[in-house]
Amino acid sequence: MSLLTLVRKSRGMTSISNVRYPARRTCAGVAGLMLALVYVNPVSAMSTNAAQPYIPEPDEVVLVRDYPVFQAHIASNGKTNDEQEEQRLRFIRTLISHGLQKADSQSLGYAQGLLNSWSETSGIPIEVRLFRAMIAQQQHQFEYALEELAHILKLQPTHSQARFIRASIYLARGNYAEAEKDCRAVALFADPVMTANCLAQVLGPRGQAGQMLQKLTTLLELNPDMQPEVRRELLTTMADLHLISGDPDLAQSAYEDALAISPDHPYLVAQYSELLLQQQAYGQIGSFFAGSDSDSAAHNRSPEKISTSTGSFKNTLATRVYQAALEKMDASQDVMSDSGPGIYDELTRLDRRDDADTEKWWALYYLYIDSEPTKALAYAKLNWENQKSLPDARLLKQAAENAVTIEHLHARETLSVLSDWLNTRGIVDQTL
Repeated sequence: MSLLTLVRKSRGMTSISNVRYPARRTCAGVAGLMLALVYVNPVSAMSTNAAQPYIPEPDEVVLVRDYPVFQAHIASNGKTNDEQEEQRLRFIRTLISHGLQKADSQSLGYAQGLLNSWSETSGIPIEVRLFRAMIAQQQHQFEYALEELAHILKLQPTHSQARFIRASIYLARGNYAEAEKDCRAVALFADPVMTANCLAQVLGPRGQAGQMLQKLTTLLELNPDMQPEVRRELLTTMADLHLISGDPDLAQSAYEDALAISPDHPYLVAQYSELLLQQQAYGQIGSFFAGSDSDSAAHNRSPEKISTSTGSFKNTLATRVYQAALEKMDASQDVMSDSGPGIYDELTRLDRRDDADTEKWWALYYLYIDSEPTKALAYAKLNWENQKSLPDARLLKQAAENAVTIEHLHARETLSVLSDWLNTRGIVDQTL
């Protein structure tokens, strides 16, 4: 096997990859939801007089080329500069909305190229900075996103979208105190349902999971006509809270309800798959990926819940990793045959690029597919350096515990550091 270089790669605002598929729910979900709430009916692709935008090379960036074709005619058609700018913003809005909802990296790359037409020396509209922050957040370029959001909030402290997105970034980095400030800052002027969901994500893991679950349940009952995207977010938060409360059955049920709304949602697919792997529910996860709901019925799951979310997955790195893990752990399932070497080769190719975040995938690979506890721990620690959400903490804990069994020198130290980190933030999570 080739040498694996365990270093933090530099990242630039040059391209976007689907390899970040379970980009934190707080990274892609919030940005996409904010866009959907404000722009309910995205406009069709518009003309623009901007210079030809940067479009990622398909073979280099796009893992699955099943994307719709957007056409932009570069022509002014006698429009004023203001009209042309508004057209460009509409087009960018459409691309970002589609890219975030469909995990479509090519659309986001196109939008990024159009955004580059605004130079740092000229007056940059707030909406442009917001779009830049959304894309940077999707790339896990958190510092860049925070800089853009800081510009927005300096001019408009009550900008609820910027507050929610910044809170989500703070959550992804484990900064609960700052996330709570932003959630509370929008309480008087933002959608109360979204504010409650924001606070539930912040306070639930810190000993208030029960209270937050009650509030979200009440909100769902009182708002039967809630927008599907908003309902999905509440259900996902509830699933997370059930998980940290030590009730995997209720967590699974809530994830299934959310998946029925958004079958390919990156965070949901990842959380649901990892939960079933942890529970050794190989039959259910096999049915989940195979597109069969027979096993869900056998386990007292509502077939109509997940029938809408199976059999239509985008073939992404994430789904391939989880399927390969299932294959390794339960060979009786009707999944891909001997796919582990293919995952290894794919990750190796991605590591040749500077913009790919592969640490989590390598950790999962060595944890589930090619059991090497030392390497799994090394990659889990690298992943933890940049992303400190609770799923990342669980991955680090599992990798460290596996390494402890072989008396790894740093495994116990890692567990101690993780425990101190959780205690400092007052996190109460039964899975940790």
